[in-house]
Amino acid sequence: TALLLAFDEFARLVVMDRTGGDGKGRCDIPSRSWRAMLLENVTGVVMAHNHPSGTPWPSAADFAATREAAHLLRLLEIELVDHQIFVGNGHFSFRKAGLL
Repeated sequence: TALLLAFDEFARLVVMDRTGGDGKGRCDIPSRSWRAMLLENVTGVVMAHNHPSGTPWPSAADFAATREAAHLLRLLEIELVDHQIFVGNGHFSFRKAGLL
């Protein structure tokens, strides 16, 4: 399961979308989510999901999804503020790791 949180220029949450996985360990953001951001004048997005495995380190699919989302959002002049992965005893932040 993944969460997509989108904020306006005043840092107000204007879109919150929850998506499921594809059964292969990847959570794809549906096009309806991207459209909702355009309608709400979103300026920043945070992506978040959990890793049931217990390790917060991003998978190859996580790196690819982050790269793809950042590219798409950049084209729309929206900032990918962070992509966070949560586990029972911690989390990983792409922003804090310097990967955004």
